[in-house]
Amino acid sequence: MWFSAASTLFLVTPFSKSLLDPKGCLADNYWGQFTEGDKALAVFTPELNCFSDVAKHAFTSGASLVESTKPIERLVWVEQTAVDPSVVEAAGFYHYSEVEAFLKRLEAPRKRQQEVIVPPLLSSGYEILYESKSAMLLSVSHASAQIIDTLVPRVWKSTLLPAAPVQFIDVPEEAKALLKSVLSTLTFDAEVAAIVESISVPQMINDIRYLTGEDGVSGIMSRHSFADGSRVAADWLKSIFEGTGATCELQPFLEGFTPNVVCAYPSAVESNSTIIFSAHYDSRGSFGNTRAPGGDDDGSGTIAILALARTIARKSVKFHSNVQLVAFGGEEQGLLGSRAYARALREQNANVTLMVQADMLGYHAEDEPAQLGLPVSIGTTEAAQLVANISALYSPELRVGYTAACCSDHQSFHEQGFPATQVFERAGPIIDPMYHNSGDLSDRVGYDFDQIKSIAKVQLATILHAAGFETNKRDGTLSTYSTLPPNRTQSLAFLHAHDCSEPHTEAVWGIAWTAMDNVVSVSADGAIKQFHSASGQPAAAAGSAGMPPPHTLGLVSLSVSRDGSRALTNSVEGLTTLVDLASGEVLGRHESFVREGGATDEDGGPSWSVSLHPDGATFAASGSGGKVAVYSAQPDSFGQEVAKLSTGRSKYGMACAYSPDGKRVALASETGQIYVFDVESASLNTTYTTHALAVRSLVWSADSSLLLSASEDKRLALHDVRDAGGASGGAVATFTGHSSWALSVDISQDGRLGLSGSADKTIKVWDIGARAAVSTVQDNGEVWSVSWRPKPSPGGAGAFVSGGEEGVDWPRTMLAPVVFLASAVAVVAHKQHTLQVADPWYKKYGDQKDLVYTGPLSFMHLPYAKCLEDASQAYDIAILGFPFDTTTSYRPGARLGPRSIRTMSPMSGKGFTLAWNAGPFDFGARLLDCGDVPLTPINNAKAIDQMEVAYDTLLARPVSGQTRSTTAFMAKDGVERPRIVTLGGDHTIVLPILRSLHKVYGPISVIHFDAHFDTGAVAGVIGQDRISHGSYFTIAAEEGLMTNTSIHGGIRQKMAKGKDVITHDEEVGFAVISTEDIDDYGIDAVIQKIRQRVGTGPVYLSLDIDTIDPGMAPATGTPEAGGWTTREVKRILRGLSGLNFVGADVVEVAPAYDHADITSLAAASIVTDFLMMMQMEKPPSPHVGPFGFEDY
Repeated sequence: MWFSAASTLFLVTPFSKSLLDPKGCLADNYWGQFTEGDKALAVFTPELNCFSDVAKHAFTSGASLVESTKPIERLVWVEQTAVDPSVVEAAGFYHYSEVEAFLKRLEAPRKRQQEVIVPPLLSSGYEILYESKSAMLLSVSHASAQIIDTLVPRVWKSTLLPAAPVQFIDVPEEAKALLKSVLSTLTFDAEVAAIVESISVPQMINDIRYLTGEDGVSGIMSRHSFADGSRVAADWLKSIFEGTGATCELQPFLEGFTPNVVCAYPSAVESNSTIIFSAHYDSRGSFGNTRAPGGDDDGSGTIAILALARTIARKSVKFHSNVQLVAFGGEEQGLLGSRAYARALREQNANVTLMVQADMLGYHAEDEPAQLGLPVSIGTTEAAQLVANISALYSPELRVGYTAACCSDHQSFHEQGFPATQVFERAGPIIDPMYHNSGDLSDRVGYDFDQIKSIAKVQLATILHAAGFETNKRDGTLSTYSTLPPNRTQSLAFLHAHDCSEPHTEAVWGIAWTAMDNVVSVSADGAIKQFHSASGQPAAAAGSAGMPPPHTLGLVSLSVSRDGSRALTNSVEGLTTLVDLASGEVLGRHESFVREGGATDEDGGPSWSVSLHPDGATFAASGSGGKVAVYSAQPDSFGQEVAKLSTGRSKYGMACAYSPDGKRVALASETGQIYVFDVESASLNTTYTTHALAVRSLVWSADSSLLLSASEDKRLALHDVRDAGGASGGAVATFTGHSSWALSVDISQDGRLGLSGSADKTIKVWDIGARAAVSTVQDNGEVWSVSWRPKPSPGGAGAFVSGGEEGVDWPRTMLAPVVFLASAVAVVAHKQHTLQVADPWYKKYGDQKDLVYTGPLSFMHLPYAKCLEDASQAYDIAILGFPFDTTTSYRPGARLGPRSIRTMSPMSGKGFTLAWNAGPFDFGARLLDCGDVPLTPINNAKAIDQMEVAYDTLLARPVSGQTRSTTAFMAKDGVERPRIVTLGGDHTIVLPILRSLHKVYGPISVIHFDAHFDTGAVAGVIGQDRISHGSYFTIAAEEGLMTNTSIHGGIRQKMAKGKDVITHDEEVGFAVISTEDIDDYGIDAVIQKIRQRVGTGPVYLSLDIDTIDPGMAPATGTPEAGGWTTREVKRILRGLSGLNFVGADVVEVAPAYDHADITSLAAASIVTDFLMMMQMEKPPSPHVGPFGFEDY
C-alpha cells in the first residue's frame, strides 16, 4: 500500500513547469502528467505547509484540491479519449449513465476468459478524488487496478499512476541536439526513398491476420495483457524480429503481464546514442467479450515496425547509431511496459536521442485523405517537426496535422527527459468506429494498408536520416549516408561580409522573385523571409514586429501577388496566411486542418498548395479530395469559401495555380493527372494525362496559353491550353534530362525559356521552342522551387532564383538561405530559334516528336503506343517487354528476348489457324504493343520496382469497351482491367508482376511451365541476393501474392537436396506435373489436372521457354534435356482456354544462343496462342477437315 491511512491531500492542476522548480515544495510530491481533452494536468500530494508557496501558481480556476477518506491501494487516472462525437454517440457511451455503470462494475471485478486476475486483498471499492466531465482520478483496490481497462466504457481509457512520486525530468536542450542537426540539414535522399518505398503491403496483410487471429492459424483470440494470445504474439514477434538480424529479448515488467519485446540493431560504427521506434502489441475489446483482436489498436502500429524490420533486412541496412524496435505490453493498463523500460534506461543514463511511438495507423475514413497525426500536447516539438518534414519529403500524400488522441507509450519516455513523439492515423480525434471494440479486425471497410505503408515510410525515413546508415551494394561496396551537417565555413564568411544575419535554418520549399525586385522564400523552418535581390541582404519589414514568427511545422507553399506587395503561405498542416510584405503584418489566417471539433471545411481537408488570384480578391487551395477550394483573400473576410471545383476523383492535389488572366485554375494530382477548370463557370474544362507519376509543380505562361508541369516521372510537359477544346489529352511537348524527380518549374516572362529544379541536384534552363535543355547548373542539394525574375532584360536575357537544400548562392558564392541567383544572358544570347509551339508540324504531328527513326517493329505489327506516358490509349490486351536478365544464374542474354520475339512474330493478317479455328482479331478486343520498359541494368532492386510501377500503370489504363472479360468480377474494386502479355527477360520479372496483380485481384493462382521449380529457398540470404530467377516464387509466397492452388508443368530439373525440394515446393503452394507425366497419363489428363488445380479464380500463366526441349528451343540460359515439344505445349495452351486469365508471360529467350531463330519463333507462336487463350470462352473443338476423322 502507498498510504495506510486516509486524509491524504490530492492537488490536480493544469501542468506548468513552474510548479516543478526543484527549490519548490511540490517537486517531491509529483505523480505525473495526464490529459483531460487537449489539456495537460499534473497530480500532486502536497504537504499543508506547501500551500502558501504555490498558491499563486497551483490554485488556478482549473485546479482541484481533495482529501481522501479511505486508505489508498492504487491510484488510476480515467479519461474519455479524444474520440470524434459521432463515434461516441454511435457507441452509446455519450451519456454519463455509462460512467455510473462502470463505477458499479468496480465494486465486483470478475474473472474473464484468458485473463489471470489476482483476488482482492482488501475489500473492493473505489473513491473519486477528482472528477470532471471527461476525466477522473480514482482510488481503487489492487484487484480492480489490474483489470480496470476492461471495465471502463469503450471510449474511455485508464492509466495506473506510479507506485511512488516521480521526479519531473524535462527534455534538456543537449538531448535535442541531434534532432536540430538533422532538421537543419534535412534533404531528400533518393536512396532513402528507394528503401522506404520497398515496404511490402502484402507482408503487412499476412502479419496483421496472424496477430488478430483472422488467418485461422495463430489461434489468437485476444492480446489483452493477461491473455494467452498475448504471450503467443510476444514469442512470434521475437522470432520475426530475430529473423531480420536483430538481437531480441523478452523483458518482463510486472507479474502476470506479458513482457516487452525489445529488439536491437547495433551501430555499425562506434556510437553511444540509441534511437527507439515502437508500438504496443496488447489490445482491448468490447466489455464482456473475450475477443480482442486489436487490428487497428495497435496491431497496425505493430505491423508497421515489423515492416521496418523486414525492410532493414531486405535492403541490408546498417545503422550509424544503435536502433531499437520495441513492442510494448501493458499499454492499455496505463503505459506500464513502456514506463518500466523508460525508467530503466534513465537509471542506466542511456543516451536516447529519439523515440517515436506508432499507435493506431490503419483506419481511414472514406471521405477523408490519408493522414498523419502528431500529438497536440505531450511530446517533444522538435521530434514532431522532424517527422512532419520527413513526411512532406517521402509521403506527401499524407495530410499532416495535430491530434488530441494522446497519449501512448512515447509519454513514458518524454517524462524521463528523452525526446519523443507519436504517429497516429488521423489529424484530429479518433474516428474509427471499432475503437476498443471486438470488431477491430483488418478485413473491414476503412482499414487502409496503403495509409499504414505511407506512415511506415515516414518512420523508416526518420530512422535513416536520424541514425545515418550504410547499405551493402551488389558489388560488395558500401553506400554511406551521414547525418553530419556540411562544412559551411565559406558560406558563413560571405554571409558575415554581407551582413545577412537571418538565413533560413532548413530547406527552402517555396521561393518567388517579386515585381518589387525582392526575393521571398518560405522554409521547412516555418519562416517567411524577404531578401534584396541586388545584395542578398534581408529586406526588413517596416512594421515594428517584422515578419511573422516561424510556424511550428514548416511552410510548404508560397504565392506572391502580381504587384509584389503580398505573400500567401501555407503550412504543412494547412494553415494559410496572408502577409503584407512591406509591413510584415498578417492580414488574414485560415485554418483548413482538423481540430477537436472536426473539419472546418465541408467535404474537404487541409490545404497543401495555394495560389493568389491575379486581382488579389481570392485564393485557390488544393490538398485532399481532388478538389480546388476558392476562398476570399480580402482581409475582412479572409478564408470564407467562395466556390469549390471538383475533379470527381479523390486523389490528392499536389499543386494548384491560377492563370495570369484569372480565367482558369489548374490542379495537379498525386497520380499524374492535370485538371484545368474554368473559374467563371466553376466547371472542369480539360484533363491532361501526360505524366505517369505525381505532378509536383505547375506554372502558366504570361499570356495564359501554355501550362508547364514538373513530375516525379522526371519529365516536364508542355500543354497548349488553347487547343484543348474541352477534351482530355496529352502534351504538345515533353522535356527529358533530369535523372530524378522534377520538383519545380517556371516559364520566363517572354515565354521562350523554361526553368526546372530536380531532386538530382540540378537546375536546367530549357529552350521552349527547341524542346531542349540549353544549360544545366549543378547545385549541392535538391531544388524545391525556382523562379524567373519577372522583368527580363532586353533580348530575353534574365536571371532566376532557386530554393532548395544547400546554401545561398549569389553569384559565385554559396550562402545559407539556400537561394541561387544566376544570369541567363550567356545561355540564350546566341539563340534565335523560330520554331514555336503553334508551328504546323508540332500541332499536327506533335505526338511523334520523340521519334528519331520511324517504323518501330511491334508484335504482329500491332498498333503501338507509349503507354506509360499516354494514358489516353484504351486497350484490352497489351504486349509489354521487360528487357531484364541480371538475376540469371548461368547464361545471360534474355534481355534481348523481347526484340527477337517481336521479330519472329507473324504479320497481323496471318493470325488465323486451323488449331484455334479463329484468329486473335476475331473477338473485338483491342490489341496494342506498348513496347519495352526502360530498366536499369545495374540495380536489381530498382529494376524490379520499375517493372512493378510500369505494370501498375498499364493495369490502370482503360479498356476499349468493345468486349468483356472476367477481370471485373475478380477485381477488388469491380473495375474491368486490361490484360498484359509480358515478353521477358529472365524469370524474375514474375515477382513485380505478381506484386502488381495482387493490388488489383488479391492472391492469384499461377500456372508455371518450366524445367525448374523456381522455388529455391532464401533462408539466411538478405538484400538483392534473395531475388533471383530461381527464388522469386518463394518470395512471392512470403508476401502472400499467390494462392496455395498453383501448379508447375514440365518439371525435370536435377535436385541436389532430393525430396526436400519437393516438400518446400508444396509449402510454397505448388503441385507438380513432370515432363514424363504427359507420356504416362496423356495430354488431356495434364490439362484436366491444371484446370482442376487452379479453379475459377484469377489465374496467371508464366512460361519459361526451357519447358520446350532444347532440340527445338536451344536459346535459353539453363537448358534441360528431355522437354516437351513445341506442339505439345501449344496443345496444352488450347486446352486451358476459358480459365480466368489476368495475364501471361514468356521468358528466358536468349537469342544469342539460337540458330535459325527457332527459339524466338516458338516463343512468338506461343504468344499468339496466349492472345487466343485469353479471349476464348472454352477450348476450341478439334479441327475436322474435308474428309473427316470420324471413321478412322
